[in-house]
Amino acid sequence: MLLLKLCWLVAEKTLGEEKFKIAQMAAAQGERDGHNALGWCFRDGMGCEKDLDKAKENFLLASELGHVWAMSCLADLFDESDPQRWRWWGRAAALGNSWSFLSKFSRQVELFNSGSGSGAIMFTIGRALQGHVNEEARTIFESEYDFDSLLDPTKQAIAFY
Repeated sequence: MLLLKLCWLVAEKTLGEEKFKIAQMAAAQGERDGHNALGWCFRDGMGCEKDLDKAKENFLLASELGHVWAMSCLADLFDESDPQRWRWWGRAAALGNSWSFLSKFSRQVELFNSGSGSGAIMFTIGRALQGHVNEEARTIFESEYDFDSLLDPTKQAIAFY
């Protein structure tokens, strides 16, 4: 992991192809940072042809190895109506990267309440939130972000779950 970070920093001033090669070498060794970096390369076409399927594959491998940022990147590649987006954002939120989840989940609760949302998404959101609300500390996923306006949708999603 340290080798990848050092090489990636050195490669900051190099072409994308060099970054891609470094990411490939690290991923070949099974490093989660290598898979995450390779996901970025494929997602953005950095040193390789843009390939969102390969980006997903590498972000998934990094996510399964516990890479929190890869979880968010993977979630971003799923459609808003796919429960997998909410599963991965929820896992990232539980590990400290809650911005994407917290800034967007209440819209899905609103859609569900209006009859145009998805029960599968509501269930996934509720499952992710379960056990991560502290009303006394006024936090969700240990974040104070917009607690007052998110508390009601949070309770609704958990109740549905």
